[in-house]
Amino acid sequence: MGKYSNRVENPFFITTEIPDKYFCDRNADTENIISKLLSGNNVVLVATRRIGKSSLLHHILGQKAIKRSYNTLYVDIYNTNSPEDFINAFKSALNKARFAKKEMTEFEAITKEYSGKLGLSISPLSAEGTMRVEKKKKQEVTIDRIFDFLEHTSKPNIVVFDEFQQIEEYEEKITRLLRSKIQGMNNTRFIYSGSSVDMLSSMFTEYNQPFYGSSSLIGLKKIPEEVYSDFCRRMFKLYGKDISPDAISFIYTLMLGNTLNTQQLANTVFTMTRKHECADISIVKAAMDRILDERAEAYKSLLYTIGGEKERRVVVCLAAEGIATEITSSVMLQKYNLGTASTVQNACRNLSSGKQKVIIKLAKGAYTLSDKYFELWLARVMNILDMKYTVAPDLMQKDKELSSQLLSAIAPKSR
Repeated sequence: MGKYSNRVENPFFITTEIPDKYFCDRNADTENIISKLLSGNNVVLVATRRIGKSSLLHHILGQKAIKRSYNTLYVDIYNTNSPEDFINAFKSALNKARFAKKEMTEFEAITKEYSGKLGLSISPLSAEGTMRVEKKKKQEVTIDRIFDFLEHTSKPNIVVFDEFQQIEEYEEKITRLLRSKIQGMNNTRFIYSGSSVDMLSSMFTEYNQPFYGSSSLIGLKKIPEEVYSDFCRRMFKLYGKDISPDAISFIYTLMLGNTLNTQQLANTVFTMTRKHECADISIVKAAMDRILDERAEAYKSLLYTIGGEKERRVVVCLAAEGIATEITSSVMLQKYNLGTASTVQNACRNLSSGKQKVIIKLAKGAYTLSDKYFELWLARVMNILDMKYTVAPDLMQKDKELSSQLLSAIAPKSR
C-alpha cells in the first residue's frame, strides 16, 4: 500500500489517485481497457466531466499487469494553450516516469536542449516572423526527439493524454504532427481521454481528421446508483458508521451521479457523522450548507469575473434550471430576460471557452454549469435551494436522457 499503509481517516477520496480499497467499481471498464492495450490497441476514452475518468486512468496505470510490463506516463493537457505548453506537460510526465538510469540520462539531454532560449541574430524588421518559424521548428524537433526516445526504451510504454481535445484549441496546430509520429510507434500504446464528447469523438471518427480510425473508442458511463449505494454503505460501516439508503439516493440524485461531486458530498457527510450514528437527509443538507459556506468567497469572486451582464444572466438561468435544453427559445429568453437568441449564443460561446469553462454544452441548445456546487450556491443566494432539492429527481432524468443521447451517438463507432 505504500503511502496508504496507515489507516485512512475518510474513505471518500476526492483526489484523482485512489487506492484500490477505496476505488468504487469500474471493474469491467478497467478490464476492457487493459485488454485492448495488451492486445496492441490505442484507446479513446470519452466521458463527460466529473464522472471519474481521470481516477479510472490512474487506477488502470496502477494495476499490476500494467506496472509490471510498461513504463506509464500521465500527461494532463487540460490547462495547456500551445504546443510549448504541451511539450512542457509531456516533459513533466516523463520526469515522473521510472525509466532505466541510462534512458533518463538521454531524456535529460532532450529536456536541456528544449529549455534553452532561442539564440538568433536577425534583423529587427523580420524578427517576429523569423522567431515564430524557428520556435515552430524547435517544437517539432523536440516532439520528434521525445517520441524517438519512447520508441527505444527497454520497456514498452503507455501514455495517457488526458483532455486530449484541448490540442484543437491551440492557435498553432500540432494534430497532424502528432498523428504522423504516433502512427509509426511500435513501443508505445496511447490512451486519449476527454470530456468534450462531441469534439473528441469527431477527432477519431470523422474521415477527414488525422486520427481517424486509429484507436478503439470507449464511452464511459456513470457508476450506477445501486453500485455506488452499496459502496457508500460499505465505507461507512468500515468505520463504525452508517448512512440511510434515502440519504445515499439523495446525494447521488442531487449530484446527478457525477462521481467527483458525489464523493465530495459523501466525504463531508462522513466527516459530520459520529461513530455509531446513521447519517440521514438532514445531515446531507447540513453538509451541503458547510460546503457552500466554505466556497462562498470563491464563488462571489467567480461571479464577479465571469464577464458582462449578458453572461451573468445566462449563468443565473442555468443555476435556476440546472439543465437548460432550449436556452435560445422564446420562452427561456423571456423568462430570464436574456435578450436575443444571438446574444445568448455569444454568451454561451464565451462561457464555454477559455480556462474557466463556466458552462458545458451537453447537446445542441442544451447547457449546464460546469460546477454543480456553484449552481447550488447561486440557488441558495436566490432562495431556491429547497426547490432544487425537490426537483433533483426530474433533473436527474433529464441528465440521463442527454447522456444517453451523447453515448449512443458514438456507440456504433466504438464497436
